[in-house]
Amino acid sequence: MAKSFIDALLCYVTTNGLSARDRAHLHRWSNDYRADEIWKAIDQAVLEHGLLLPPKVFIREILAIRGVAEAIASRSKYRDIYRAYANKMEDVAKILRKPHPAGMPPTLPKCEVLARMLDDAAKIYRTEVEPGRDVPGVVKVTRESDTPAIFISQVSSYLKGITGRWLDNQTAVLTEIAFKNIGDVDSERLKRLHRKVKRTRPVRKRAP
Repeated sequence: MAKSFIDALLCYVTTNGLSARDRAHLHRWSNDYRADEIWKAIDQAVLEHGLLLPPKVFIREILAIRGVAEAIASRSKYRDIYRAYANKMEDVAKILRKPHPAGMPPTLPKCEVLARMLDDAAKIYRTEVEPGRDVPGVVKVTRESDTPAIFISQVSSYLKGITGRWLDNQTAVLTEIAFKNIGDVDSERLKRLHRKVKRTRPVRKRAP
């Protein structure tokens, strides 16, 4: 069993299936003098919120968040090919909906069901690479969104969910560790992101 959070990080490096970017992240994390202090603050906040957070789970979540942030920020790289796939799906759906040229029953049974599935898949592919789209629980993602900004927003929301409050200092340090040469991340930037997070509020009906 790991005796400290640094030990937990070093143990996690041996996990199968990690990418080179994950391992580099873990090495930066384990070598950062603030790692144990940040973990203790988060662990205490989680306990005060009535939950438990094993170090291994926390490490896994932070690595996953970085991976998702990188994927969202890089979606422009595969936008053209996803749109081309969507066009092909819609073309096949149109072919399936065409009546048989000889007036015979459809060549494929349930072809309308298949056509609808292709239309739905095409919509998902287009949504995946939209220049601007909302990611639940985080800031609105646009062409200008960079990976650290998305990471900051998602980590902030994650920590808020497990502790009940914004942990801006801890989020800033985790971001500085996750991205090499990013420089200092100040709490004011995080506060601005908090204000941009979409919160869905129930619409109250006025009494007649």
